[in-house]
Amino acid sequence: MKIEKLEMFRNTQPQALCSLARKAIATTLVAAFTICSVASAAGTPVSPQAGTEKTPTLRERVLAIPPHAMVQVKLHNKEKIKGRLGEVTNEGFDIQTATGDKIDNQKISFDDVKSIKEIDEGKRGHRLATNIVVGAAVGVLALIVIGAVAYAHTGD
Repeated sequence: MKIEKLEMFRNTQPQALCSLARKAIATTLVAAFTICSVASAAGTPVSPQAGTEKTPTLRERVLAIPPHAMVQVKLHNKEKIKGRLGEVTNEGFDIQTATGDKIDNQKISFDDVKSIKEIDEGKRGHRLATNIVVGAAVGVLALIVIGAVAYAHTGD
């Protein structure tokens, strides 16, 4: 007699619904993590195989930056310079820096440069907004799936 009561208790509607909801949540989370993994993998550049391509020279990297773009230059003497990229020559390049109301042009030799990178002006906010929209869409999708599963199960 106790086994029959136990069996009836195990197959009651609230526990079955709860189990189904857990499965739906788990499936939704797996789908969300898979989508996020694929999206982040698509945004990363594919690294070239070792030895197939040579690394670009500093001059080639500077020429790849659009004219008048904001850049940060680190020199060998540990000085950092932020400014707009100016004219590029065989020996170096110009950086326009603003100090108060005054704009200065500095000539920088390639030999003095440790690294140079383009500064993302306003692109960081765009990436953040995109991530928020994708996260919200995944959340709404999860709620729709859970609601559909719960609604379909209540009809049984």
